Amino acid sequence: MIEAKDRGNLLRPEYRETLQELINYLQKNVTITYHGAEWSYRELCQPYCELSTPLLVFLKIYDVDNPATYTYPNLDVFGTQAFIGNNVYNLQLSDDGQLESFSTAILPFYMVSHHEDEKVIYNWLIEAKKTFELPEFSKLFECEITGDLLISAEVRRMGLETAPLIIGSVAAMIAFVVASSFRRDPSRSKPWESLCGCLIPLLSLLAAAGIMCFLGMKFQSIMVASLFLVLSIGVDDVFIILRAWDRAPPTDPVAERMAFTLEEAGASILISAITNIMAFVIGMTSSTPAVKAFSLFRAVLLLIMLVYYYFSIYGIQRVETLISLEKMTLPDSYVQKFQKHFEDSMRSMQPISVFIKNPGDLRDPERMATIKKIVGEYETAEFSYGPNSTFFWIRQYEEFLEYYVDSDDEEIEKPKFTYTEIPAFFKSATYFYLETFVKYNETACDEDRPECISQFFFLTNFAGVIKYHELIPAVQAWRSIAAKYAEFEVYPFSDHSPFVDQTMLIDSTVWSSVGASLFCTAIACVIFIPSLFCIVCACCSVFSITIGIVGFLALWGIQLDPLSMAALLMAIGFSVDYTAHMCFHYYKAKPRNRVDKVEEALSTIGWPLMQVGLSTLVALAPLVFKQSYLAVVFLKTITVVVILGMWHGLVVLPVVLAALTKEEEAPTPSSSDSSERSSQRSHERKESIYRTQALISRLHKEFGKSPKVGPIEPATAPEKAGERPALTHRIALGRTQSSEIIDKEGVSSTPMPVVQNGAL
Repeated sequence: MIEAKDRGNLLRPEYRETLQELINYLQKNVTITYHGAEWSYRELCQPYCELSTPLLVFLKIYDVDNPATYTYPNLDVFGTQAFIGNNVYNLQLSDDGQLESFSTAILPFYMVSHHEDEKVIYNWLIEAKKTFELPEFSKLFECEITGDLLISAEVRRMGLETAPLIIGSVAAMIAFVVASSFRRDPSRSKPWESLCGCLIPLLSLLAAAGIMCFLGMKFQSIMVASLFLVLSIGVDDVFIILRAWDRAPPTDPVAERMAFTLEEAGASILISAITNIMAFVIGMTSSTPAVKAFSLFRAVLLLIMLVYYYFSIYGIQRVETLISLEKMTLPDSYVQKFQKHFEDSMRSMQPISVFIKNPGDLRDPERMATIKKIVGEYETAEFSYGPNSTFFWIRQYEEFLEYYVDSDDEEIEKPKFTYTEIPAFFKSATYFYLETFVKYNETACDEDRPECISQFFFLTNFAGVIKYHELIPAVQAWRSIAAKYAEFEVYPFSDHSPFVDQTMLIDSTVWSSVGASLFCTAIACVIFIPSLFCIVCACCSVFSITIGIVGFLALWGIQLDPLSMAALLMAIGFSVDYTAHMCFHYYKAKPRNRVDKVEEALSTIGWPLMQVGLSTLVALAPLVFKQSYLAVVFLKTITVVVILGMWHGLVVLPVVLAALTKEEEAPTPSSSDSSERSSQRSHERKESIYRTQALISRLHKEFGKSPKVGPIEPATAPEKAGERPALTHRIALGRTQSSEIIDKEGVSSTPMPVVQNGAL
């Protein structure tokens, strides 16, 4: 793309001549060395070398005194129509359609190479970019160049420059996790264990990166964001396991404490892990004060809920699907400025290629008429520029056939279509450029067989739309035309088509992922929480969080695109953690009273969930220092999901569980569940053996080999201050989960009695 520095007319003599020199310099003088050979544009452009020829011809023959030399969008050059509509932009036309001025020139450089040698094209583009800095060109023009390989390099650069911040993320994560492991009692602190827990996601990242590289997968910028998420989410289980370890009886052997820890935390962790995985492969008028206060309280809660859902749904209604190249690159990338000027210029004229892969026998008048009808429908489709912008080789071929007819012989009819003249047509000095539109077999042409033309394409233009979401109606119109003529195998294609397809699919992908997330949550909860009430609460909570995430992100200025969709899918899976942990521990809590169950669940998992949220934010904090769109999207998404997840998991869900559970129906592990009952009996038998043996050993140690336990005697007088008791017991008071004594009849519920001063 070439513009005058003063944004003036490029038809001024000095600018017009320098523009010709620049085009010739790019085509002939820009060379690179690759694998020991020199490459120029001419070695890379076949068969598309003449795309800029119409513009060069226009610049050369332009004469301000001859209106025939600046018609638009076609020029008549010695009887041949030269189309310049795809080269000149930001133009001014006179009342009779003559081109008076244009300030932007766009040069299409199509280059071809084998996939494994595509770097030669990238190197040529880099070398061509240096041309724009030469004094003879830079004094007049502002130039920029782009292409698929250059855009890919800029996208990779965003990821590569963001990746070093992961060092800060690792340091912040380790510091937070280790600091959270310290207890008031130093003997209960677990800094080294926490450090080992931090190594797990790091090793996972290294292993995953190694496997992906081994499989030959290319680096993608969005993978950098996944590194931060894996680090932040990967340490969540450390907090839950450490909390369960703290709750284990400290006097138990290590093996039993670990068994207790895994029993408390294992299933909860597994639920969240399974749901995360499944979600990726792939929501006051009473006069009585008491009644009035109660009604007011409920009204306030209802108001809060309504406000939350109002803004969430309001935000969802404002969600926009917008994919753009600027979002994929860093703020300092040349793409940011270039893309805006490029789109503003291209809005007035853009090409669409329509491939006909089964033309059939073109000598059949009916079939030929249908093909011309197809061309006409594309020329008059929505946003189309019209017939003046069409390259359709059959029209020129029919002119070619008429030219060779003896015009003096009035009896000779208009020549019929024949294949025999096609090779001569494409080799003529006038129409040689049309050869790139057709795939033909010269032998079959000489024999006048339909196999001469196996497939071809024509090119027309459209205008008025440039953004991918704006192009959706146009693409749908093109494809509806193609569907009408399925027999001809018509395929319309634009450079924008892949991105338009993504834009159309994003909405359905997001909502199907929401449904998949709810389904996965339900499946995982059914396996580990056999309580329909808890399962329904967990699914409703996830759905509520999801609605909030989508709505509030839309209000925060995040639009739907591939990056935000990936962040949203991760966030939906992440939100399951908060609800699954709370529901599991509520179900597992032993008290029958619903308030006590909520209290026990919160005391067990509440603080670990807060640590989970805080550690996630801490791990993502370094992204603040790289203000790329990728970093902003993931920061905003994770911030919203952490806030909403903690609010639902620690406030909303416990209140709902306590409010809707009847006292006599408080969900708890069912004794009728055969698998759980069998596991519990096995666990108790094992613990009973260990406990009985440990108790006998202690009694022998304290009382001798034959301890005799007599009746309880009255307590002796209080000991004098400073005097030690005759005997100090080492048996823990109270009863733990596995501190029951087995007698001959079975399991006794009597707690272990206190032994002191020889009295039992």
